[in-house]
Amino acid sequence: MIVEIKSRERSLDQNAKLHAMFGDIAASKLLFAGKERSAEEWKVILISGHSIATGGQGEVIAGIEVLRGGTLSNSKRKCKQCGVYFPASEMVKVPAGVFCCIDHATDWAILSRQKAQDKIKRQKACEAKANKKVSRERDLERLKSVQNILFSIRRQTAFNAFIRERDKGNPCISCGKPDNGKHQRHASHYRSVGACSSLRYDERNVNASCSVCNKPLRKRSQLPDMAGAAIGIQVVEWIESQPKSFKWTRGQLEIIEAVYKEKTKQLKKSRA
Repeated sequence: MIVEIKSRERSLDQNAKLHAMFGDIAASKLLFAGKERSAEEWKVILISGHSIATGGQGEVIAGIEVLRGGTLSNSKRKCKQCGVYFPASEMVKVPAGVFCCIDHATDWAILSRQKAQDKIKRQKACEAKANKKVSRERDLERLKSVQNILFSIRRQTAFNAFIRERDKGNPCISCGKPDNGKHQRHASHYRSVGACSSLRYDERNVNASCSVCNKPLRKRSQLPDMAGAAIGIQVVEWIESQPKSFKWTRGQLEIIEAVYKEKTKQLKKSRA
């Protein structure tokens, strides 16, 4: 005969009674955590509660549904193309993201490329618009410059007409050729407009000359000596000392035109 001494355990009758109690509780439709539980669920609940109540330790672990890589089979991921959630195990993973199928991954790639191309087109359109604006502004500046030139020419014409009328009958300031009406007469600047714009409309700097002597090369060689004799060396020195540049305003030019038109008119009237 063998006698075994060990810790006291539940008997088969006690086990049967315990499982019967689980069945009775389940049959009573008692709610736990908001829902009815089966006998097996009540077994887990009560055994866990008993373990904690008697100083044991409860533990919650995942079931056998755990898949490879530690991802639960019921976890879901959102498709980057259609926005619908699918089980992670069924998703197609590419560097751009996760998709529900290869077709959606392809569609997303095509759409992304199209968006990039559209963005480039918009940028080019904006650049073209900006360039067009700059070109238009440049054209306006050119037009404005041409208008200013024409505006200055009109004022210069009025001033030159006065000089020719003032020096009518006087010989050429450069060569001394008489004013006999047989050759064209110019209003010759001692210091040219390009060299000294501040004296452009100064009567002391301008005298009548024949058209031949008003040519730049001949003018530079003959005018200084002749001008010194005609208008005086002091005036010549004063002219030479004046600043080179001066920016005439539109208002000043309008006054100059009006003044010299009137002076020419009065001069002709006095000689009539």
